[in-house]
Amino acid sequence: MKQCDYCFKKFKIDSAFEKHECKEMKRHKYVKTLEGSKVYGYFKMWVKGKRSSSFDVEHFIDSNYYNSFVRFGEYVKKRNIANLPMFIEFLIIKKLTPNTWCSDMVLTAYVEYLDVQKPMDSVIGSLQTLNRLGTSFNCQINEVLYKLRPNEYIHLIQTRHLTPWLLLNTKGFKDFLMSGNLNREQGMIIEGLIPTDVWGKNLKSNPIQVQKIKGYIEKLKL
Repeated sequence: MKQCDYCFKKFKIDSAFEKHECKEMKRHKYVKTLEGSKVYGYFKMWVKGKRSSSFDVEHFIDSNYYNSFVRFGEYVKKRNIANLPMFIEFLIIKKLTPNTWCSDMVLTAYVEYLDVQKPMDSVIGSLQTLNRLGTSFNCQINEVLYKLRPNEYIHLIQTRHLTPWLLLNTKGFKDFLMSGNLNREQGMIIEGLIPTDVWGKNLKSNPIQVQKIKGYIEKLKL
């Protein structure tokens, strides 16, 4: 008699055992995939952030939130969320359970949190984005802002892979806005993403941080 190593069900017939694929087996197989290992990583970040020690694979597989984390993995890929560890930190601070994470309302609240509470972290993340794009475009980091198309700018700003804290202080972005490459609709979208009145106040009321940001920009000639 054979027994499943995952659910411990016993089988008298070999063919039935070979066809058997229980929920526990499927979950173990999933965790071994590239996507599954990423999702398990999100679970570990969440559990560690909550100061819990129960983050091994078995705890993940048996978790009531297993399916929520699988959905979250799909949502992360779809939405291209900036600075994922910080997003999970935000979710913990807000005491949001994993079954509520795949929400555009939550994502909007996270973007606002980044803009207000974490400007320097957002700037560092944006510089890393520019560095990655420089590698992708095979150009220097200070050339990236001149190579991005309007829709690429919109996506990167929307997801906060590029933060207004950085962009509004760079010559490259200002030149882009004045280039005439934006159509009316694209211009309205960018204005909606970076409202002039709101960001004018943000920059004016944070002179110390703006000075630090300008230091990065000057060094990299952005």
